[in-house]
Parts: sequence; C-alpha cells; structure tokens
Amino acid sequence: MDDLHKWTGPTIRLEPLTTAHGDALYPLADDPAIWRFNPPQPATRVEFDRYVQRGIDRKVLGEQTFAVIDRRTDRAVGLTRLGRLDPALGTVEIGGTWLGRSHRGTAANGESKRLLIDHAFTQLGAHAVLFRCDDRNMASRRAVERIGATCVGTMPSGSVDVVWYRISAADWPTKRADLDRTLSWTTLEAATW
Repeated sequence: MDDLHKWTGPTIRLEPLTTAHGDALYPLADDPAIWRFNPPQPATRVEFDRYVQRGIDRKVLGEQTFAVIDRRTDRAVGLTRLGRLDPALGTVEIGGTWLGRSHRGTAANGESKRLLIDHAFTQLGAHAVLFRCDDRNMASRRAVERIGATCVGTMPSGSVDVVWYRISAADWPTKRADLDRTLSWTTLEAATW
C-alpha cells in the first residue's frame, strides 16, 4: 500500500485483502443476506477461503479487493473492490462490497466508497466511477445513491436486470463535499484520526 493515510477514514481503513483476513470475515459471511444477490454462499470454511483467494487473485486482472477494517477493533468487517478499469473509456468500477451485520447502516460503506472514489479520480485519472446493482437489491441501490451516484440506466444481465450508477470526475468535488458532510468528515488531507 503506497500511503496508509490515503486508505484511512474516521472509523475504517482499507487493507489489501489477504488470507489472514479470513478468520475475522468467515463468521460474518455466515449471513444469507450477504449472498442473496451474489450467490453462492460459501458453505464451508474451505469454500470461504477459496472465495477470499479469488478476491486476492483479481489483482492480476488489474483489480484490488480490500478488507474493510474497523479502526476501533482492528478487525475486518467486510470487503470492497476497486476494479474493471477501462483506460479507453476512463472508467473504474467499484463493487463487490459486503459488510457484516454490525456495520450495515453505519458510516463504513460511505467511508470505504469515499476512499476508493477519491483514489480513482486523483490517482488513476478516471473520468467516471461506475457502480452496478442487482435491480432487486434495494439496500445496495440506496447505499450507492447515498454516496451521490446517479442512476444512468438499467440493462438486462442473464436472468436479472442490472442498474448502473455513475459519478463523474466533474461532479466529484461537489459530491465529495456532500459526502464529507454526511460522514462528518472534514477532508482527507486535514484529518488526523
């Protein structure tokens, strides 16, 4: 990780996913709500460890899976991913996010997205950050809307419809300021948590 401060928010920090995070994540993943729109749920620890390894292995595809770490407990409480970088279009997709039950509805999702979006625009030079949600997953859709993403359309994908959301680089300064106020976050540069 190039700059740990860049990956730290008021209540969480992001760490590149490693197999060591599995011990904290496995009990949290035993929750059907996490897998309802992203099956299959790993049925055993061996299957979960394979799931974690697939997240780590995505790095060869130019993607990075992160463990979301609660700064109070120093334990992993979920996952999120920065990926699907398309240099020709200048887009980056953020997704694959899930949080343990105790961290849903907290600032953890907003903080992790804030860190990843800012990185996409300031370090990767993206023109837009994209999110896709299963049309039926209203909790995920509301979470993406809360961080300021705008719905840009729905497309069929197999047996489900996928709703696409977007934040443009031009809109990010205003959206970031709104998100910072929502999260009671001054600025990343001035923060000294």
